[in-house]
Amino acid sequence: MISRSLLLADQGGAYPFFPSEGGLLKWGKDPGASFYWLTRGEPEEWPVVVDYRDEVWELHNMPTSRFLCEVLSGQLDTSIVYGPLFTQRPVQVSEVDG
Repeated sequence: MISRSLLLADQGGAYPFFPSEGGLLKWGKDPGASFYWLTRGEPEEWPVVVDYRDEVWELHNMPTSRFLCEVLSGQLDTSIVYGPLFTQRPVQVSEVDG
């Protein structure tokens, strides 16, 4: 079970859950991972936090749109998202002239 205050070792500090200021707001889940926004700054700039079974946490200092593009294209620097519980393989993303 997730505690009300999370320790992200690489950040050296704890983050509370939303609605606390600067808290984590969950926006997605799969069988092994949960996805959060770190609610600091403007909403369109909120970084993404990924949690793998409350054991491994990653902070991706980018907005959600960029995070999802990097996940889908296989460009995201992560040890969680492409793990064994993720069955989705990266897809080729190309620009469309228009």
